Order: sequence, then structure tokens, then C-alpha cells
Amino acid sequence: MVGRSKEIIITAGGENIAPTNIEDQIKKELSDVVSNVMVVGDGKKYLTCILTLKVDIDQDTQMPTGNIVPQTLSWLKQTCGSSPQTVESLLTSSIWPEVAAGIQAGVDRANTRAVSNVATVKKWTLVKKDFTVGGGELSPSLKLKRFYVLNMYEDIIREMYEN
Repeated sequence: MVGRSKEIIITAGGENIAPTNIEDQIKKELSDVVSNVMVVGDGKKYLTCILTLKVDIDQDTQMPTGNIVPQTLSWLKQTCGSSPQTVESLLTSSIWPEVAAGIQAGVDRANTRAVSNVATVKKWTLVKKDFTVGGGELSPSLKLKRFYVLNMYEDIIREMYEN
């Protein structure tokens, strides 16, 4: 099995961190909004993560549609008073800063449960496409294929560490 034999992140400072615990905490804090989380930080000074919103999945192709699920639309309406129907329209809408602040608040709450300061997420980014089996990001048993996602979002990850 390639990719899952060692799900430990070793930071630039030599700290060993289990990303699944952090990912689970973020998902718990943002359960109405976030579908998947992948923590990144191997060989880096701090941790970052990639988030995906809950969207409808096409049952025939097993690919994400981009249409936000009703549960997330409800959270958006509560948080911002508006709810764009697609991830694409949300990211370009005027309410995005409010949504980002709401997501950041959830990440901050998850960070308070971290075992150490090194195990806190400093930056995050929301990607347009949810992780699915059909898209290759998840295995048939719904485990995250970290190596695949790292390659797929290499540019976005690099940006989080450059800015």
C-alpha cells in the first residue's frame, strides 16, 4: 500500500505529528461546512491544511458536482445572510470574507485542542473540488490518498508557505 504506511508529519523542527487527529478536530468544529481536511507540513516550519466544502456527489460518476449541500447552505445563510449555490460562486462572492472568518473561527477552536503549539494549523485554503473516490483523492475505503492530493495541489500548498 503506497502512501498510508506512515501517516506522520515530521516538521522542519523534527516534531512528529499525527495529522488525522488534527483533521478530525477541524471536521468536528466545522461539521456543517467541511467535507474533507488534509493537513500538510512535512519538512515545513508550520502546519497548513486543505479544506473542501460539502457538495453533492454525482451518483453515476462519483465525482463532485460543485453544488453546495443544503446543510452547508443553511450554515452560510446563518453566518452571512446569503448562500451562493456553488463553491465557485461562493469563492468569488462578496460574502467570502465572512465565510472565511467563520471557517477560521472553526480552525481556531480546533487549534485550542491541539497537543502542542507545533500541532496547530497556521494557514488553510479551500479548494473548489471535494475529495472523492472517482476523483482519485480517496481510496475505495474512503481513506485519503495524501501523496495524490499533495501532487494535485502542489501549487496551492506552495503558495500557503510563500505568503
